[in-house]
Order: sequence, then C-alpha cells, then structure tokens
Amino acid sequence: MPLPSDWPWAEYTKMINLIPPIEKAKIAGAYKKRFFIVFLSLSATAFLIGAVFLVSPYRLAEDNTATILKNIDIVKSLNGPLETSNPEFAIKDIQKKLGILASQKNKNTAGVLIENILSEQPRKVGINGFTYGKKKGDSEIEIRGTADSRDDMLDFVRTLENNQYFAKVDVPVSVFIKDKNLEFSIQVTTKTPTP
Repeated sequence: MPLPSDWPWAEYTKMINLIPPIEKAKIAGAYKKRFFIVFLSLSATAFLIGAVFLVSPYRLAEDNTATILKNIDIVKSLNGPLETSNPEFAIKDIQKKLGILASQKNKNTAGVLIENILSEQPRKVGINGFTYGKKKGDSEIEIRGTADSRDDMLDFVRTLENNQYFAKVDVPVSVFIKDKNLEFSIQVTTKTPTP
C-alpha cells in the first residue's frame, strides 16, 4: 500500500528501497550484532545481580549450619556419649533399672503394682502409660489411658479401689464430662506395707 503523497517523509521511504542488497545485508548484520551485544550485556548484568542475591543467603545458611553443628557437639559433650545405638548397653540399662525396681523388700514394688493394675484392667479400658514415684513413704502411680465409656471407667476405678494394694484412688471429675472415648489420668496411692 503506497503512502499518501502529502505525508512529509513519503519520498524518504522510497529511498530505502534504493539501497543495494549487499548494503541491506551489512546494515541488518550490524543491527543483529548490536542486538546480540545488548542482549549479552543485559544477561550478564542480570546474572551478576542474581549472584549477589544468592551469595548472601548461601553464606547465611553456611554460618547457620556451622553454628548448629557446634551446638550439637556441645549438647553431646554435656550429655555424654549416646549409647542407644548399642543394643547390649540398652539391654543392660533396662535390666539394671528393673533390678532396682524389683530389689525392694516389700510387696509394693513397681512391678507388682503395675502387674495388679494390668490384671484389673477391663477390656474396654486402654492404658497408655504409668508414672511411678514415692511420696512420704507411700508409692504413687499415675495411670494414663482411655476408656470407651463412662461406665467402663467407673468399673475400672471401683476395681482399683477394691484392690488390696491400693489405699486411695483419685480420679478428677473432669474425666467424666464426656460419655464416650474418655481420656483419663488416675492417681493411685499404695497401702503402706505391714512388716
């Protein structure tokens, strides 16, 4: 489509067509070189900026890693060597702890008490854990677990109260708020053994 003749640069556009093809190729090559140089310059600048932004977090992570490893070494040195990877040591440690619990001369040893609790446990009451301790000469056991219903929980508490080894069974009232799937924590105090 030809340009209108009243357009001011109309005659100059016709001159562009007068450039020989060799000159057109040189001009196009020069533009491609300029474009390539500008593209490479911008890419290099973007790469340098990116490198600057990546170096800082990398150094920070490297410093944090060194600090964490140093802290781990300090904790290991304070706690002594960890022997959990040695099964023989773990077995001897457990036997030693069980020996301490079983070495007491009365019938209210932790093993006997826990065995009694487990034998009294109804089917619908699950025991998750025990905590054994002594307070004023009496042994105390905290029993943690779950019960399917309030009635199952009451049966378990009554059974513990009737047990010959237990003097007192403390159950928080908050345990009985729910009807089903009760989570409980019971405090059981043992009777002082008679010589």
